[in-house]
Amino acid sequence: MIFKGSWFTECEKCRGYAIWGGTFPKKDKERGGKVAWKCQECGHLTAGNEDEVVIHTYEKGCITVWDVQEIEICQTVSISTGLKDKNMIDIRLSDNLELMAEIPDNTVDLIYCDILYGTGRKFKDYQDLEPKREVIEEHYVPRIKEMHRILKDTGSIYLQMDTKINHWIRCIMDDVFGYDMFLNEITFSYNGGGISKKHFPRKSDKILFYTKNNNHFFDNELKPYSEWSAKNISWKHRNKKRIEDIKKGTPITEVWNDLKFKINYQENEFTGYSTQKSKELIERIIKASSNEGDLVADFYAGSFTTAEVCKDLNRNFIGCDISEKAVAIGLERTKGV
Repeated sequence: MIFKGSWFTECEKCRGYAIWGGTFPKKDKERGGKVAWKCQECGHLTAGNEDEVVIHTYEKGCITVWDVQEIEICQTVSISTGLKDKNMIDIRLSDNLELMAEIPDNTVDLIYCDILYGTGRKFKDYQDLEPKREVIEEHYVPRIKEMHRILKDTGSIYLQMDTKINHWIRCIMDDVFGYDMFLNEITFSYNGGGISKKHFPRKSDKILFYTKNNNHFFDNELKPYSEWSAKNISWKHRNKKRIEDIKKGTPITEVWNDLKFKINYQENEFTGYSTQKSKELIERIIKASSNEGDLVADFYAGSFTTAEVCKDLNRNFIGCDISEKAVAIGLERTKGV
């Protein structure tokens, strides 16, 4: 049996964060060799009881091995353990339904998932679902219901897919979240690949954006006007305030054609994982629908780009994949948290 996870607590000396697994030195006559809370900032040891620590056990899990003599700073931690001023990066080797069942109601601020697209294909790193409505509904209905349960009332959810199943997923989302909670069907367009002689090139993904109610956080990104547009608007609106607004830029729309789709193998963020999404795509979503310190979840994590972006943007993260390769990539991308 593999043990993973540990409690964080607050250091009694420097108010930093400590984890269970430090060991008192042997020269300490009373406590020598006993396990304690060890501060990861100042190294101070605090006495504690093993009963205070909650350890999760998993048959399949092999992410972090818990040892009473030496424990690494875990990238895998309990959902309830992160201190407010520290990033929690919780990466699981798990079926997403099993992980979501552990999460309390109204906990997550933002959910982003690049879901299975229903192509029926066997990719290098995973098997996709069959493009049949009954298969799609059987898989997604219970999972989307769980996503709705764990999402905060002020939270948002983005599900990315292509045009093979977006109509079916939207029906499920309408049933679970409510038709009025639909906000956008974002078109993430790109170039490259083959061209058909029988139809227009299919060069886009769809990202469905829903909320739980109308009290959600949203901060749209501004992009610069084109040179022609800026000059034209400046001529028509020559007052100072309007010129300052022009310099700030214009809000992005629900058609995204300014972001990279595929990651070149020469780029630093390249992992080699099938269908890896770019950091700039995830950054746009996380910045638009969360604040620093918020909890972001990705239950189809793949190469764990979402986890790395959460690390970069000072968000907490919880997510999973059933692939050992994916989890290994995720831990490597977020090491040092």
